[in-house]
Amino acid sequence: MASNKPELIEGARADSLLYLIDEAKIVPDGTWAARRSTAAACLLFCEIKTHLTSLLASAPYRVPDVYQVSKDVVGAVAQVQKTAYKAQQLISSQLHRHFRDDGAPTGIEVSTVRPQQVLVIGSLSEFSDGGAANPEKITSFEQYRRSIQDVEVITFDELYERACFIVEDC
Repeated sequence: MASNKPELIEGARADSLLYLIDEAKIVPDGTWAARRSTAAACLLFCEIKTHLTSLLASAPYRVPDVYQVSKDVVGAVAQVQKTAYKAQQLISSQLHRHFRDDGAPTGIEVSTVRPQQVLVIGSLSEFSDGGAANPEKITSFEQYRRSIQDVEVITFDELYERACFIVEDC
């Protein structure tokens, strides 16, 4: 479900709702009010690039074995972090409106203090040189993505493998 009309979202009922929000857009008044009807919900912000987006810069940072991540990866991580930050600020200010003057709750329950953040970008095949995996490139990328706090960086081929695993388990 994706809509920029709160009145269309308001009638939705589910265990959780997915709001697709582009951080460059204004979130319409009433959008967060739709969340009141959900039993359990959490926020997840996902920045999606393409499978062709480079994960590493084209040349080593230090020859022969130190590679830096591409500016597309760094920029996308910053973008999803900023989006989550803005959403947290917006939700915090909105929630204050949904408590009675005496502090009693009005029915809105918040289950996420810090939104999950995911970046889907590139492909691990980029790390292959002549059909064989380049361990230096893999190590450089893995060290970077493991060092990022609050953002899960996943490639399209990894996402595909996860989906296949889930479907096989169903």
